[in-house]
Amino acid sequence: MQNNFLDNSLKSLNLKTPPIFDKEEQAKYVKDWREQYVGQAVAVLRPVNTKEVSSILKFAHKNKIDVVPQGGNTSLCGAATPDQTGKSIIISLEKMNNVRAFNKEAQTITVDSGMILSKIHEIVEEQNLFFPLSLGAQGSCMIGGNLSTNAGGVNVLKYGNTRELCLGLEIVLPDGKIMNLLSELKKDNTGYDLKNLFIGAEGTLGIITAATLKLFQLPKMITTLFVEADKISNAIKLLNVFTSHFPDRIESFELMPKSFWNIAKNNIDNIVMPLEKTPEMGILIDISSFSENEIIPDKNGQIPIIDTIENVLETCLESALISDATICKNESQKKSIWSIREAGAESEKKELQKSKLIKCLKHDI
Repeated sequence: MQNNFLDNSLKSLNLKTPPIFDKEEQAKYVKDWREQYVGQAVAVLRPVNTKEVSSILKFAHKNKIDVVPQGGNTSLCGAATPDQTGKSIIISLEKMNNVRAFNKEAQTITVDSGMILSKIHEIVEEQNLFFPLSLGAQGSCMIGGNLSTNAGGVNVLKYGNTRELCLGLEIVLPDGKIMNLLSELKKDNTGYDLKNLFIGAEGTLGIITAATLKLFQLPKMITTLFVEADKISNAIKLLNVFTSHFPDRIESFELMPKSFWNIAKNNIDNIVMPLEKTPEMGILIDISSFSENEIIPDKNGQIPIIDTIENVLETCLESALISDATICKNESQKKSIWSIREAGAESEKKELQKSKLIKCLKHDI
């Protein structure tokens, strides 16, 4: 009876996109990406604008209904999955995916929170600009979720977490009130920075509906290299060496231990290993170049930035800081190595599914 009342009440909100009540249609929303957690929900609501989010939260607040905000549902810890009671409603932001403003001169973009991260990359790179947040799920994760979890990504060393990339937010509070904190101002020292309460709060204080993001100049070239260190203490020393030679230009410095490679080899078809043997501690490094002088070949055909990197690597090999290294010679090699790194979560998911199957088989036997 109560569910019938809720169903009818939710329909009366007159959302442009109808609520999903059917359990089969809800299936992809009520389980986490790794399929480790499965919950239940009264309905999945898909608002198309901030006003609709506000009306949903007003209704939920008045009727004391639990709400689960959801972006791309790429969480690896079940944070966007409802519980088993079946009394909550899921608010998916997937229909809120518009660009609200793009200021090329100020190097900012304002987007709805349901905008997929890779789409933001495409839009800004067409204008020779760069939004540095990058992670394996960028083809399906949404910027609202990135902000709500304060995602780090692979470029965090140079650009910081998502918090550092956000200039302003629009948020709907639990009672349905709308807070407009959107701003393109980079030097803003006016009182409380309220937006930072909501970044990293995982939807517990309100739902992010839009964000103004900070953009940067697109690097002229990214050099990708892969090295092996025998232990993590050497990796930390190596980071300091590269930072001293290439200050403020280390885009990525990704540690991948032997356990990562063992799982990758078991679960990635036709994997091409970057080195001859499985690394004890593999490190994937991206170095950016912004000057033409660094990337134009000299009279001997040598690229200056590559020469510099090779000299640094030679010194590191001589001092036993690293045991092996390779520099990617083309985009294909870069994509090959990065595809392994970005498939890490998928590999782990497959490994978990295999272990579950083995446990089930042992139980049946």
